[in-house]
Amino acid sequence: MYQVLIVEDEDWIRRGIVQSIRWRELGMELAGEAENGARALQILERRPVDIVLTDMKMPVCDGRGLLREMKDRKLDCEVIVLSEYTDFAYTRQAIHARVAEYLLKPIDPRQLNEVLCSAAKRLTEKSLSRKRDADPYDAVFRTTIARTSQEQLETVCLRHQGAFRNRCVVISCIQPEISQSGTAGYQESLERLAAEAPYPTKVYPYHDDRNIICLFSLAACPYNAGAKLAYNNWLRLFFQNYKTMWGGDLRIGTGREVNEIARLRSGLDAALAALRFLHRGRGAIICCDSAQAHKNAPEEPVISEQQITELLARCKKEEASKLRQAIIGTLSRSEYVYLPAMRQVLIDFTLTLEKCSSRAGYAVNITTAIGENYIDRINRIEWMADADAFLSQVFDQVFRNIAAKRALTTADVVEEVIRRIETNYMDEINLMQISQQYHINYVHLSRQFKERTGETFIDFLLRVRMSRARELIENNGLSEKETAAVVGYSNPYYFAASYRKYFHAGTQKEDAADGRA
Repeated sequence: MYQVLIVEDEDWIRRGIVQSIRWRELGMELAGEAENGARALQILERRPVDIVLTDMKMPVCDGRGLLREMKDRKLDCEVIVLSEYTDFAYTRQAIHARVAEYLLKPIDPRQLNEVLCSAAKRLTEKSLSRKRDADPYDAVFRTTIARTSQEQLETVCLRHQGAFRNRCVVISCIQPEISQSGTAGYQESLERLAAEAPYPTKVYPYHDDRNIICLFSLAACPYNAGAKLAYNNWLRLFFQNYKTMWGGDLRIGTGREVNEIARLRSGLDAALAALRFLHRGRGAIICCDSAQAHKNAPEEPVISEQQITELLARCKKEEASKLRQAIIGTLSRSEYVYLPAMRQVLIDFTLTLEKCSSRAGYAVNITTAIGENYIDRINRIEWMADADAFLSQVFDQVFRNIAAKRALTTADVVEEVIRRIETNYMDEINLMQISQQYHINYVHLSRQFKERTGETFIDFLLRVRMSRARELIENNGLSEKETAAVVGYSNPYYFAASYRKYFHAGTQKEDAADGRA
């Protein structure tokens, strides 16, 4: 708990500050209260204080005097100045004393707690920094993992290079199938497993969202065959014990030993690269050097687009289940499965499935069907079980969509055609394709459409397009050339001729009717 000293000559203001601070939430305790700087210095001499909140205008010893004394005595506290005085002399004194925050009265409790929270974070970082400086290995390993520049890493390595004399570092990274991040006792269990290593080993979480843990082992040089064997035997033991303790699958990526600490990041990258492989579809201990030669695409199931189209047309889910199992089985047969290549196979297959659903007359949009962009979903796949779950969901949703479309009556399809024309008149709309999509006889659908609308499909589509064109030309001021593309004509000259003919013929019919009248 961080200790807080409040220095304020007004008793009622001190009480208000004490009541405003969210002590437990911030992890803080009240170290004491002082009515002036002299009394505050007495408290500071007797007990450790982490944060000082002080007024500037006080009797006996004011805030400026207190800040001067704290600086002279090298008291390393976070200082927050509370004052109703905006005079530059006070502010300048606070700046020279390296005050953390400067708040004006009346004090806003929300703002006060925010600056105290910031002070606590700075204190925590200072504490970690001191620990890192005290442990040269920890300082170098944490900097290797952190998102810092290579120049910063080399600076830290230069400072601590003496500690690594006659030492090499072996780096491994573990990635569990089931996330345990934040689980009580998880970090401690990893450290217990690491304590069984043949060489001192430190455990650190990696800084991305894949639940990766980094293991840095410090071995003596030369790192000979016997040393490697001892390390690999321990890794196998770690692998088994982890799965027993936490369940699920696990993969461990490891690279070569690193003899120059400035090259630690390349060693880490090699271990991380090994995590991008599965071994026969499952997790394993994977050496980067062994796996790198297998970055080519895995074997793909041999099934033609024609076969997929026929499968969808038959709408047999049990056949789709066999196809899904064949895909997963084929992917798993490779000794090493490179995850980016496997994801590309899944993307290509899903794209083919969409294409074949259109050929079968159903035109299923898989992104819409599963509720998210399927490429984003595939790019999150880390395990063969994830791939199997994705394919299972895709096939399930595709067949749901097909079944729903097959259940539509002719009247439903006619309404769908009308809706499609009225909203997508600028697109190519073909009644023959629609009839095939919904497995309805084309002639029957044409007759039902005319019975419902009083017009043929072609006449209805033409009327909608020409009505919209007239609105754009007469009300919106678009030219015939500009309007053509908007209403679905690729050739503006053909559109212009059709537009004039359509409305000229309409005018002639109206004139003839007026003459008969």
